Amino acid sequence: MHLSDVRSLTPITHEYAYFLSSGFSPKMEPVIDETNRWAQFQNAGGAAPGIHEKMLEGFEATREKVARLKNVGADEIVLGENTMIGINIVAYGVNWQAGENVILSDKEHPGNRVTRFSHARLYGIELRFQQFLHDEE
Repeated sequence: MHLSDVRSLTPITHEYAYFLSSGFSPKMEPVIDETNRWAQFQNAGGAAPGIHEKMLEGFEATREKVARLKNVGADEIVLGENTMIGINIVAYGVNWQAGENVILSDKEHPGNRVTRFSHARLYGIELRFQQFLHDEE
C-alpha cells in the first residue's frame, strides 16, 4: 500500500493536509465501514447469544496479528479503546512515591495531563512542564 492509496481511501485529504493521528484525524472509509458494521452487530448487546463470543474472537485474532507484527507473544499485547485508556494502563502500573517527578511537555495529550494531575493529588508526585518553543525565522 502506498500513501496515494491511503489518501484515496480518505477523501477529506484531497482538500486538506492532516498531520494529526489518533481520534482527532480523519478516518479511512474502510475503517468507518468496519466501525459501522461492528456497531450494528453489537447493537443487540453483549449478553445476546453469540455476540460476546464473536467479539472476543475478533479481539483475540487482532491481538494475534499485532503480536506477529511485533514479533512478541499475544499475551504481551494490550489493546485499549483509546489513548486515555492506554495512558492509564501505563500510569497506574507504576508504584509512585511522594516527591517523584514527572516531566510533561506543554503540548501533552489532554488524557495524559488529567491522569498526571490525578497522580499528583493521589500520590504526591511533582509535575514539571517543559515548554516547547518554535523558532520564527
